Amino acid sequence: MQAAHLCPKVCGQDTKRWEGWIFVFAQKHQLQAIIPYVPTESPTLGHLVYEMVLAHFLAHDRHALLQTIKSWPKGIYDIAAVIVAIQSELDRSPSSSSMSATTPDTVILMECLAELYTINRQPGKALPYFLRLRRPNVFDLIRENNLFTAVQDQALLLVEFDHELMEKRKKDGEDVDIAQSAAITLLVDHIHSIPIGRVVQQLQSRPYYLYLYLDALFHKDPHLTSAFADDQVSLDSRLTDLELVEMQFLGETICGVRASSLVDFLRASNYYSLEAAYDVCSERDMVPEMVFLLGRMGNNKKALNLIIERLADVNRAIDFAKEQHDDDLWEDLLKYSETRPPFIRGLLENVGAEIDPIRLIRRIKNGLEIPGLKGALIKILHDFNLQASLLEGCQTILEGDCADLSRKLHKNQSSGFFLSAKTLCRVCGRPLQQSSHGLILLFLCRHVVHADCVNNCNALPQQPDPTLVGMGIGGQPGLSGKIAFTAIVRAKIHQGCPVCVKRSEGEQA
Repeated sequence: MQAAHLCPKVCGQDTKRWEGWIFVFAQKHQLQAIIPYVPTESPTLGHLVYEMVLAHFLAHDRHALLQTIKSWPKGIYDIAAVIVAIQSELDRSPSSSSMSATTPDTVILMECLAELYTINRQPGKALPYFLRLRRPNVFDLIRENNLFTAVQDQALLLVEFDHELMEKRKKDGEDVDIAQSAAITLLVDHIHSIPIGRVVQQLQSRPYYLYLYLDALFHKDPHLTSAFADDQVSLDSRLTDLELVEMQFLGETICGVRASSLVDFLRASNYYSLEAAYDVCSERDMVPEMVFLLGRMGNNKKALNLIIERLADVNRAIDFAKEQHDDDLWEDLLKYSETRPPFIRGLLENVGAEIDPIRLIRRIKNGLEIPGLKGALIKILHDFNLQASLLEGCQTILEGDCADLSRKLHKNQSSGFFLSAKTLCRVCGRPLQQSSHGLILLFLCRHVVHADCVNNCNALPQQPDPTLVGMGIGGQPGLSGKIAFTAIVRAKIHQGCPVCVKRSEGEQA
């Protein structure tokens, strides 16, 4: 120890002398004594010396190895060679993706490799160790270094780690929603870098995680899970069992347990096999799902029978019949209801436009006691009275609107229209006063044009001279004469306003 203490004074800045003495200590099996005095700068020794020190720590003191890697400057030793040595040692140690089954020495070796890969600017290779070490900043590391491709084969580790974090937060009193899983969100948001097939393959051993992943994919885009639709039906039907298995696996409660959404999936997806899905639901006696699938397969009678016999839910039966738009199904429902007073009352209370209540009332057998029948009949009468009142009110409103709009139309078409000497023809763009024909046409659409700008203008009559008309020559005097002349002009213009005709032709083109 005293000799090692004197080395800085004896060797000073002499690199060769330092290296010589270090090798002497190593040969005497006293390397541990001189390590605290080994310089890392001023002078910097050969990389072989530093690698020898790290190898010594790897064999005898792994805590010191980790601290040395963190404290020594990078570049003074061959990082790749050290990684190979530590990886070789790690391969000989018992390891597992589960931290509970990993020895302390294995944890230190993984921390060393994660640190070395980070120093060597290889975050992709450090990622698996960060995941197994449960580093909380792993998601930031992935996003900051764009490691989505590197996580392709680490999907299971990523999801396991994230759920452990959520369980920890739940124990700390936080509200945790399973749908907000950071790992699942990351996998779903980057499917181009992390192929769906590879993730599904990795999650097969943990069906609950596979369900969460496929469910998140489906909510993002139903087409993404088309290849796994049958698997999703099976997983969704076993959701409760999967949660229980996961609870046993973790030894904890599942955070944010959700109810099965199989019916929603069956309604939204078109990629699963109807027969296979029905077999799965039948095996687990999932009656609402079986009803939906039977309806989708066209077996409406069997579906209706399930609702009546198994669910005894008249409202669901009515809704099902409405969805199918099948008169025969309504007839079947009426037949089923003839001997079931609760169904008769339910039909009467919820009757709509699909079925005539008189048709139902006539089917009631004499002597059949129906609790609540009086109230149901009163409700029918009240509903019909309300419907009649609504129709009358709507008719009154429509008539008032029609009268109001008619008055506005008449006012707009018959009111005066201001023109000046500068007003231009809407067809040729010249002032209205510049007309060879002398006649100006004002249409009800408020467009004003020269008479010679319309088709068949040569057939239009000339406007009578007011002086001659006053003398009783050339036309009828007064208002009747003007009306007669207007009628002649209107009869000659077959297409109406040329501006509107041209506009409509442009829209059609």
